[in-house]
Amino acid sequence: MLPGWEKKYVGLNTNVENVFEDLRVFFSDQEFKIKSLNKKKGTIEVQIDSDVDKSYGKISFIGDTNDYAARVDWEAALRKVFWINFTNKLQDLIKINSSPEKPEEIKGESWSPSEEVVGKLDWRRMPDDPDLAKLRKETEKELDGKRSVLLSQAEAYELEGEIKEALKLYKMAVIISKDLGENVYAEMFESKIKEFEGKSK
Repeated sequence: MLPGWEKKYVGLNTNVENVFEDLRVFFSDQEFKIKSLNKKKGTIEVQIDSDVDKSYGKISFIGDTNDYAARVDWEAALRKVFWINFTNKLQDLIKINSSPEKPEEIKGESWSPSEEVVGKLDWRRMPDDPDLAKLRKETEKELDGKRSVLLSQAEAYELEGEIKEALKLYKMAVIISKDLGENVYAEMFESKIKEFEGKSK
């Protein structure tokens, strides 16, 4: 069973086709490949498939435009925070592509009209949902610990001259650092990778 998030929406008259188009562009920008997109069934599956990252997600709309559940299921070893943050992105896209008669029909969630005008969504903000916020904090702690283990293993491989294995672990540390929004660490590990790649030529 994959981790997942689901929310029920009623009376929003959502243009789900537009949501899917926005999602297609968003995931392409995030370097995910679209595995499948079925507007009729209301599903999109995406995946990154590299030697160090196999992050997968499925987004489903179950029901009709005025009464449906939006669901996100994911499987990720390194990009767990990405998927928790993504639920914010999806909720914003639903709001932008909906036409409720009254603003309060948006279930009392915050929605800044400037997001629609400017076209920028702060999808990394802390989730409004308390369970998701708790999950994100736990996940950040878990990934921080995982990165520490990866780095100690990478250093051990380095000492043993197993540069290829060390490189793989440093690449994983980069992905976790970016997922946590810690770009300084990501850049530090990326420069280490370049250094190794330069030596191996």
